[in-house]
Amino acid sequence: LCVLDKYKKELHIHDIFAFDLDTCRGEYTGLVGSNYGYNKEKIIAELVVKYGALPFMGFGDSSSDEPLILTARHGFLISNKLSDNLFPQATFISRTASEADVEAILQSFL
Repeated sequence: LCVLDKYKKELHIHDIFAFDLDTCRGEYTGLVGSNYGYNKEKIIAELVVKYGALPFMGFGDSSSDEPLILTARHGFLISNKLSDNLFPQATFISRTASEADVEAILQSFL
């Protein structure tokens, strides 16, 4: 999320839907504050109405993220290994990828 937030302006990203990390006194608690993981199809439909276009990017790590990955112009599957890629048309990102690795991928869209 932090990496995407850095590129919001350059990639013309208006909204990011992701886990909100729970913090207490500025420290990460290890918990999720809120989760947009439910009703993904509904969120996508609302975004299409709001912006008149499909989502630019969709990231996911399981088959429940299929609506995000397949509907977005650029879908990304975050997984342990390439052979786990449930969506061959998606760009694979390893769970062990560093922030710099993800930044390199985002740079390719600039």
